[in-house]
Amino acid sequence: MPVALLDCNNFYVSCKRVFAPELRARPVVVLSNNDGCVVARSEEAKRLGITMGVPFFQIEDLIKRERVAVFSSNYTLYEDMSAGCNRKRRRPFGFITNCDTKTKASMSGD
Repeated sequence: MPVALLDCNNFYVSCKRVFAPELRARPVVVLSNNDGCVVARSEEAKRLGITMGVPFFQIEDLIKRERVAVFSSNYTLYEDMSAGCNRKRRRPFGFITNCDTKTKASMSGD
């Protein structure tokens, strides 16, 4: 059964940068529900040592010192942008496993 995976790099951050191009060279993080933990990081934020899942309160000083842009999750935006990516690649078959990863598979003639 052939399977293909399409994963957009730093997808949540990339969605923000589409509407705020001034963020392109700046470190950016996106926080989880209730703004508790980092769930997405730009390459610039990764280079600062910000790790996936780190609680926001643990890096608050670093965020201020390095002028990291911080955003709350916006799942409606991610869903819309993901749907746009999906339409652009004109997939003949497949299913979406979550808002930033697409999986396509051919199973039992489906």
